[in-house]
Amino acid sequence: MRKSTSILLLLFSASLVGVGLMMAWRDNQRESLLTRTDGWVAGYREVGIGRGRPQRKRFFPRVEFATSDGASHAFESNVALSAMKYGVGQRVTVLYDSRSETPGAHAEIEGVGLKMPFVIYYIAFGIGLIGAIGAYRSTRPGRKSKLSK
Repeated sequence: MRKSTSILLLLFSASLVGVGLMMAWRDNQRESLLTRTDGWVAGYREVGIGRGRPQRKRFFPRVEFATSDGASHAFESNVALSAMKYGVGQRVTVLYDSRSETPGAHAEIEGVGLKMPFVIYYIAFGIGLIGAIGAYRSTRPGRKSKLSK
């Protein structure tokens, strides 16, 4: 691998590592600002996905909760589940932004909608780290490529 290509790969990989860490930190900070409260599953919205028969079904939980001031709110989760994970009437922990005028607009069930993007950040971090190690190893002096023989 040419030195300029290795340096570009190293820079690109380092940026993936940086972006992965930065986005994970940002989401962690966001979650720490949210307020936890008890809510309950009021029902589901069922959606058929795919063109074949039978269609795969996804379920969006509808949740009701009360904020610390006693006001009632409801929301539908942004995350579709492949099965009805919660029973109707089951208590769940809800995370919401208490500073918002409409807390239900950005609420989510704890553990369902907020942690899923971390997978993407870890993938970016992992690919970046592997690329950085590979680029670094290819730029070390005295290292000959197997292709140059």
